[in-house]
Amino acid sequence: MPAPSSTPPATSPRTDTTHRYLRLRRDGLPAAHAYRCATTSATRSLPYRGGPGEAITLLLDDRPELAGFTATAVAEYHEDPDLFGLGEFSDTRGEDTIPVYLSAENRYEYFRPSYTLAQRRADLTRRGYARGPAHELALRQAREDARAARRLEARYVRVEVRKAGVLLGDAGTPTVFSPDEDPDAAMAEVIDEYALLDEAIAQARAALPPLLAALAA
Repeated sequence: MPAPSSTPPATSPRTDTTHRYLRLRRDGLPAAHAYRCATTSATRSLPYRGGPGEAITLLLDDRPELAGFTATAVAEYHEDPDLFGLGEFSDTRGEDTIPVYLSAENRYEYFRPSYTLAQRRADLTRRGYARGPAHELALRQAREDARAARRLEARYVRVEVRKAGVLLGDAGTPTVFSPDEDPDAAMAEVIDEYALLDEAIAQARAALPPLLAALAA
């Protein structure tokens, strides 16, 4: 067995509101409500270390009842049509669209955000912004959503729990990563947010007794 790493376990500090917004929208929340919830979410933390390979190992040291179990996680590429939950691009300009210049093609296309400019302005006004600043901030937020919609990458985060090398439980969920974030930290946050580790552990603990009984027969 390899010696424990001397590097302190990493944690998941990611607080990117765009990713939280997408997940809440996928869970069925209206756009305005999802955005408000996403911007006020507390940062979560889940201990892990990098490896093996592109996976991460979730640390179970504080759970003595799981002695002998190991938990790893990977983020696989995933085709996800819900990636467009931030909004839609088209060639047609509308009242609630944002122009996006495509320099490589020397033309504009138009982004219609799911959390509309009107909804943003109303929310910002209720928070005390004057009409002009509320409009400018709403435009900036919508442009950020347009950039994110272009850059986000669909992934499927999967947790696997083993004992003595035997796979006993697994759990996963689709999600999105940004190219400029730490994929290990992103995985850890998704696992914590959706309680994937607990789900995989529950499966593993349920699967172990009948397996041992079958081996002893």
